[in-house]
Amino acid sequence: DVLNLYAILGLLTLFMLGKSNNTILVLAAFFLFFPFYDQLLELLFNLINFKPESYLADYNGSIVNETIRYGTYMEGVKLRLLEYLANVPILFGYLAPVALSMFLLGLYLGKNKIQESLEMFVQRIKKPMLILAVLTNMYRGLFLFVLPNLDLYKTEVWHQIFVKLMVLSDITMGLFYL
Repeated sequence: DVLNLYAILGLLTLFMLGKSNNTILVLAAFFLFFPFYDQLLELLFNLINFKPESYLADYNGSIVNETIRYGTYMEGVKLRLLEYLANVPILFGYLAPVALSMFLLGLYLGKNKIQESLEMFVQRIKKPMLILAVLTNMYRGLFLFVLPNLDLYKTEVWHQIFVKLMVLSDITMGLFYL
């Protein structure tokens, strides 16, 4: 299901082909680090009275299972559409910005033909990526074992900040593996 979103983002990325490297990198960083997508979406949803949770209100686990196993094709399509609508906050508040950032980063690397000098590129980024891998794994340990025990973690604002830092840690680890 996420492939629909990736296809749309891929088309948007095409519009960036003629843009400067700086513009592409700034936009990639913006989409990666801007921390308020979920709040902006919540504001938008409230303005247009969009309630994603309402789309699956008539479904429970057994109904979903029955529909998937024994439903007609159209019942299956309806369920998938309702699931997609129910997941709009996750798709567009979390996944789309991160994916668009990765698409732009890939565009930047491709435009600059990094693949032609991959060995030199890897040598340049090896040390910073190792440092980032160590730091993000340290944060992952803190996030899982230390932070949940702190009162600060339990406040709404700080909890969101810590979760967003964890998302950035996951992305950094993905870049490290790349």
